[in-house]
Amino acid sequence: MILSNMPKEKIANFIDKCAFSLFLILAFFLPISNATIEISFCLIYLCFLIRIVLEKPTSNNIRKFFKNRINLSLLVFFIFIGLSLFKSGPLIKKSFIAWIFKWGEGFLLFYFAQTFLKQKHVKILLAILILSTLLICIYGIYQQIKGVDFINGYKSIKINGLFGVRATFPHYNDFGAFLTVMFFVCAGFLKEIKNNKIKALLFLIILFIVANIFLTYSRGTWVTFLIISLLAVFFSERNYKIFCLVFLIFFILTLTNIYLTKERFLLIFKEGGDTGRLGVWKMAIDMAKDSPFLGKGIGLFMDYFSRNPTSCSGYQSYYQYTHNCYLQILAETGLLGLLPFLWFLGELLFGIYNRMKKKIDYIITGLFWGFLAFLFHSFFDTHLYSLKLSILFWLLASFLAIYVIKDSRGGLANSGDS
Repeated sequence: MILSNMPKEKIANFIDKCAFSLFLILAFFLPISNATIEISFCLIYLCFLIRIVLEKPTSNNIRKFFKNRINLSLLVFFIFIGLSLFKSGPLIKKSFIAWIFKWGEGFLLFYFAQTFLKQKHVKILLAILILSTLLICIYGIYQQIKGVDFINGYKSIKINGLFGVRATFPHYNDFGAFLTVMFFVCAGFLKEIKNNKIKALLFLIILFIVANIFLTYSRGTWVTFLIISLLAVFFSERNYKIFCLVFLIFFILTLTNIYLTKERFLLIFKEGGDTGRLGVWKMAIDMAKDSPFLGKGIGLFMDYFSRNPTSCSGYQSYYQYTHNCYLQILAETGLLGLLPFLWFLGELLFGIYNRMKKKIDYIITGLFWGFLAFLFHSFFDTHLYSLKLSILFWLLASFLAIYVIKDSRGGLANSGDS
């Protein structure tokens, strides 16, 4: 009744504020609660539908939106991975659900962000995510001391006599991926913020992040941190590269001088150090060779790679996932899925890198290196198939897109004005 008496413009502004509030909730609870993620997404979707009713997008608006190569490449990717449904056979229902609900959720979230968020909103959302990271780091340290965290009751995971902390994540590798991303994001804020008290808090959070990165005992996380820090030292702005260099040296010295971390890290170079990944990667490639263009069906990798003797293929593995996002996309959706995905990533990364060269903004710099860390870590695990990490990926991607696309209000539910 209240909304019915308001003019359309005021209703639209109210809906925009509601959507932004929901993005705040989504950002804070992203590493904490799957249920809150899903509820927030559904309510943002509802806000979008209301926005569509209030301001129906014109054909010119839609054409302008998808004229941008970032938006176009993502649309092509989503359509092409749907073509793998033709190869899913009797499992087409499961494949369709994976296409619409697993990938479709991220696809829509990316476009919703462009509809409701401006550049000033991105910095607020990243700040909220940093606060949530502090809470998660406290979880991790508590879990290391007590063996179980104090909210969900998640226990640390035993690996080779060690106990890798995972906080509220399903696995220590997932937690490690989140922490590595947030290290670079926090570093960007630290270099951008002028207030000394806030800088001190950010530095404390970074120390907590690094401590938890060690406590995960995730070798994929350690390698990612080392490689991305090294790249940041060579290719980022002077102040940011100095900060990364200091922590890179500290990280290497700590990693190689503490017995537990040193022994864990050196396992990479010993027989079986890949923990079976190379074998399952080879099988994923074999699977892709069977259907190189369309793959075997989106969302069906675990059905083809199963210990279950009733599996609908001859592939056998103890893994449910490839532990490599790119190979899993290739195996499930073929080249027609993987190539548009790489096109999308390329448009996003080159776009934001070119912007970084024109104007120094350390928050964007941190966002860029954090996103790159996620992509690199995805070579060793399947983060796009984890709800928390996949939503993190699409949020980071949408934030970068908002900076690349100058008209950050050019969403499908808008008239295109900034």
